[in-house]
Order: sequence, then C-alpha cells, then structure tokens
Amino acid sequence: MKLLDKLEAIQLEITILGKLEEEIESQQGESYEEIEIVSQSSLQEQTQLLKFQESICDGLRYMTTQLIGGRVDLTHEINQFGLDIHDIEAHLNKKIEASEAQLPIVVDDYQLVEKKEEFQLPLTLTDES
Repeated sequence: MKLLDKLEAIQLEITILGKLEEEIESQQGESYEEIEIVSQSSLQEQTQLLKFQESICDGLRYMTTQLIGGRVDLTHEINQFGLDIHDIEAHLNKKIEASEAQLPIVVDDYQLVEKKEEFQLPLTLTDES
C-alpha cells in the first residue's frame, strides 16, 4: 500500500503541477496579449507622431519657400522704388533748372518796368510844367 499511496501522491502532484502550468501559461498569454496591445498602441502613437512631425516639416518648407519668394519680390519692389525716386529727382532737377533759367528774364522784365516808369515820371513832370 505504501507504493500505491506514493503513486497516488505523485499523480496528485502531477495533476496540481499541470493545473499550475496551465494557469501560468494562461497568465503568460494574457501578459503577452497585454504587451502586444501596449506595443501596438505605442507603434500607433509613434506613427501618429511621425505623421505630425512630417506635416510640421512640410509646413515649414512651404513657409520657407514663401518667405524666400516674398523676399525676392520685396527686393524687386525696393529696387523699382529706388529707380522711381531717381526718375522723379531727375524730373524735378530739370524743372528747377528751367525755373532758374527763366528767373533772369523775369528780373529783367521788372527792371524794364522800373526803368520805363523812371522815364515816364520825368516826362510827366515836365509836361505839366
């Protein structure tokens, strides 16, 4: 009977160990599933972050090209403004030169009027006498 009791004890231990093994495998399976879920969500988050980062980079590239283009346009407008100022300055200088050229004529006209009045004044005085 001792052998039979030992055999039953061993079989009981084997059964208990089998159940423990199943329980451990079940828990490990759940752990693997949890790890897989966590790793999948982590991959999804990383993918979303990469997409977001790519969209930010695309936006920065677009803004950079717009700024460069705007800078070129602004430089062109500044140069054109400088040319327009130069043209206006040249036109004003011509008008000033023309005005200065006419100034002696006007002065001469006033001098002629004064001289005419000087001549007429003695004549009128002598005519009355």
